[in-house]
Amino acid sequence: YMESTRKAASTRKIIVCDDNDDIVTYLVTILTLENYDVRGVHGYDELMPVLTKFKPDLLILDIRMPSMDGFDVLEKLAEKRIKVPVFMVTAHDHFMYRNYAPVAGVCEYLQKPIDEDNLLQKIAALFNPVS
Repeated sequence: YMESTRKAASTRKIIVCDDNDDIVTYLVTILTLENYDVRGVHGYDELMPVLTKFKPDLLILDIRMPSMDGFDVLEKLAEKRIKVPVFMVTAHDHFMYRNYAPVAGVCEYLQKPIDEDNLLQKIAALFNPVS
């Protein structure tokens, strides 16, 4: 019983925001298997209510989404003074995205298809930085 309580106490919360159902399902599944508490949403309108209630430790955000792209989402978060580490993912790699991501406050910029091991290493490094 003690171990399960300790594990639950250390659970980090992650939101996956992508307009592609398959990607949301895939990421939610692999992150849940790693004992993260994960919510999947499909764009800005779904993201906001979950973000304010769930208060994630990390947001994994797609760049290209129909209603509002990932950089617009970051602007909205900044306007609302919501601070959360962000990993951006995209299937449409572009030097402008890559160069603008750090300026926009993005921690990691990852290309799809997402390399599971790489993603998990980067998340672990974010949550357990080597001092």
